[in-house]
Amino acid sequence: MYKLCFDNGGGLTMQLTDRQDNVYLHRYDDMAQAAIDFKTYLMTGSFCDWDGNELQNYDYPEYDSEIARNNGALWITELSDIPADWGRNTEQFLLAYNNY
Repeated sequence: MYKLCFDNGGGLTMQLTDRQDNVYLHRYDDMAQAAIDFKTYLMTGSFCDWDGNELQNYDYPEYDSEIARNNGALWITELSDIPADWGRNTEQFLLAYNNY
């Protein structure tokens, strides 16, 4: 399970859940690296050996994906929900994801 939070400052926070339901956060300013890591996660289900693998006991709240912005951020729980025109970070992420 995953949640992606694209912030209005050009960054991305990935919230990933492992097989034991532990929640980890990964913060990115480089959308190309974020896209590569995310695609790797989707293909392998693994992220435990990543740098900066930070265990969190906090689950970000659910947000309605129909709302364009939630406090300056876009929360995504499905890859197909990422709009290319929301911001430069979503545009760069999708470009890198589709070309990896």
